Amino acid sequence: MRVVDNRLKLAILLAAALAALAVHQLSGLPTEMGVVAAITVFVGILWFTETISLWITALAVPALLVTFAGIKPAEAFTPFFDPIIALLLGGFALGLAVQRQGLDARIASLLSSVFGTRPKRYLLGLMVATGFLSMWMANTAAAAVMMPVGVAALAATKLGKGSNYAKALVLGVGYSATIGGIGTLIGTPPNLIAAKWLGESGIMNVTFVDWMVRALPLVLVMIPLAWLVLISLYKPEVDKVKVRETRQKRLDNPQKATIGIFALTAFLWLTESAHGVHSSVVAMLPIISLFGLNIIGKEDISRIGWDMLILIGGGLSLGSALHSSGLDAALASGIAGVLAGQAPFFIFLMLSVFSIALTVFVANTAAAAILIPVMIPLTQMLGVNPAAVVFLIGMVVSFDFIVPVGTPPNAIAYGTGYVRVKEMAKAGLILAALGSLLVSALAFLW
Repeated sequence: MRVVDNRLKLAILLAAALAALAVHQLSGLPTEMGVVAAITVFVGILWFTETISLWITALAVPALLVTFAGIKPAEAFTPFFDPIIALLLGGFALGLAVQRQGLDARIASLLSSVFGTRPKRYLLGLMVATGFLSMWMANTAAAAVMMPVGVAALAATKLGKGSNYAKALVLGVGYSATIGGIGTLIGTPPNLIAAKWLGESGIMNVTFVDWMVRALPLVLVMIPLAWLVLISLYKPEVDKVKVRETRQKRLDNPQKATIGIFALTAFLWLTESAHGVHSSVVAMLPIISLFGLNIIGKEDISRIGWDMLILIGGGLSLGSALHSSGLDAALASGIAGVLAGQAPFFIFLMLSVFSIALTVFVANTAAAAILIPVMIPLTQMLGVNPAAVVFLIGMVVSFDFIVPVGTPPNAIAYGTGYVRVKEMAKAGLILAALGSLLVSALAFLW
């Protein structure tokens, strides 16, 4: 089996190389632009097929750009510690501390006591808790820490894998982790990619609050909407959810310190415009404090999502090359020919649908890295607000609720064994369609 897998990988690598060579030879683009186009096709195919790990492909990006496109090493490698990488690193540190100190379980317990154990209300509480955590840690981590809470409740209630409520619950945790991640800059990488390109293009400097003002209303609507879709499709067959009661001890000093550092970091992020300290610099506070106070230790360093950070760096490096070579403007010109003359709302909706369709096949971070650099010159050609379009793309690439490979929280939900692909697709298609309409309407208002 391993030999067959290796042969398949080799065949895909060869096909990707040939496709890239064909693009370079047949595109008729200037040399640098043609080479960058070929590299984009090659990398895109590898990200699409996941022939090798996404982060390994991302590491190949600067090597290819320097070797074949004549990009300077400093330009190709600088994005790997861009300020947005530092910002996300701070978010990972906070997430680790919350898990390590057991604060996630306290939040879940608090929410169940507030919402009760009626099936519909319990699901809503679990989704609210997951969404909140996902705003402040990676959405994958939020799903990973909250899914066992839900699965334990299913086991205690004696609900098997054919249960409608079980389907609703695991999908609810997965979907709310994805939706909550949209709410803050550190929630999911596409948010940071969008903010970076808006700043570098001189359109606007996106602060933590700037993002939340636009994204939080979307989160506040989408989580109840997802809950409503799920309980309508998969009606609970029980009257009460059994939740294991655990006596909560008083907060110890490390837990208190974690809460204090969390609160101070969030406060400084939210008040950036008042004190002027960049959010990426603020992100160093939890890293230095949490490790310095031994709230998290060096053994936790391996649990930081380094693969995700490398993937973002590779995406930013590729996006920078798209822009510096002028390929983004060339691609935008082709898309503009299709959308020219259409009403702004229709343009927003078509871009939303296209972005979601792409993320069915490509990781949302990779999709954002490819799409967003193209969107800025496109908006100039179509005469629509560039900030609105970039915000839209940054958010909507996280709306693939349809298949397990769409987002990591989807995969975690599918991995429980309680839901099948067609059941995920049934709920996901409805939610993706509603989400597209909603974010397009918001973009129209922006």
